[in-house]
Amino acid sequence: MILLFSDEDDISTTKVIKWIVDLGQAFTRINGGEIQYLSDLYLGKKEETSLIYDGREIDIENIEAYWYRRGKLEIVSAQDLEENTSLSKAIDPYLEYELKILEEYWMENLLKKKSIGNMKRGSLNKLLVLQAAKECGLKIPETIATGQKDKLLGFLKYHPSLICKPLFEVPRIQEDFGKIEIWTEKFDLDLLDRLGATFFPTLFQELIEKKYEIRIFYLNGKCFSNAIFSQLNEKTSIDFRIKPNGVPNRRVPFKLPETTRLKVVRLMETLNLDCGSIDLIATPDGDYVFLEINPVGQFGMTSFCGNYHLEKEIAEYLCA
Repeated sequence: MILLFSDEDDISTTKVIKWIVDLGQAFTRINGGEIQYLSDLYLGKKEETSLIYDGREIDIENIEAYWYRRGKLEIVSAQDLEENTSLSKAIDPYLEYELKILEEYWMENLLKKKSIGNMKRGSLNKLLVLQAAKECGLKIPETIATGQKDKLLGFLKYHPSLICKPLFEVPRIQEDFGKIEIWTEKFDLDLLDRLGATFFPTLFQELIEKKYEIRIFYLNGKCFSNAIFSQLNEKTSIDFRIKPNGVPNRRVPFKLPETTRLKVVRLMETLNLDCGSIDLIATPDGDYVFLEINPVGQFGMTSFCGNYHLEKEIAEYLCA
């Protein structure tokens, strides 16, 4: 059986499942937010662990492969203490730690299976990834993370055009007045006068001139790449993930130079990642500049525009 962790509305997972069905393999899909109960765990002469999900018992020994797409393993007790009592409030944090031990056991044993993705590596530290990319021989933008105006001014002397972006993930905040999204943006120099001597720590990078951008989906040593002509649309010229007005960005299949491909593979192996989406900039001077990695990564558009059939590629790997 193949075990998949995802979200209910993730279309890419559904497409992969269609291929798994065509290949004649059984599967179980667990979506984020859905509850799982631990049934039994034996350690000794034999090792058996089972999970109850949607009324069915899943034995870890029967799992041949698993794919971590999204979501998380969330084991809860089948019996809860009575809510809103002083005792439950005092004990609940300790019970959560007890359940986390069981979750960790499951995750570690799943990693012994044939797998794609890693629940423990669902997000990455951008600064550590940039450091690793540089050590692997990839060019990176000059970068500063600071909350001090004088340090920012010093950086601007060498790099008068900057972008700023979140240190963590792109937040999507829904409020009564609408949705707030923070993407990569060109730093507005008019903001300098409004900044105090100190401000919340922010990631700034030199603005790299683009010939085009490159989105790579990496899977077990293979690189599937598209060139994205995002600079042709003012709305997407800084961040192609922003939905453009009117005509979408042109995307075409792209073959990475072998030296760049080997550096990307080395980086992914260094980070112990078997899949992920990688963003590069191709400059007018012929350089390739690394930006970041999404260890989960959207691959649907890369698959479609590159005619790569990545959904089939993933299914065949899991079913082999």
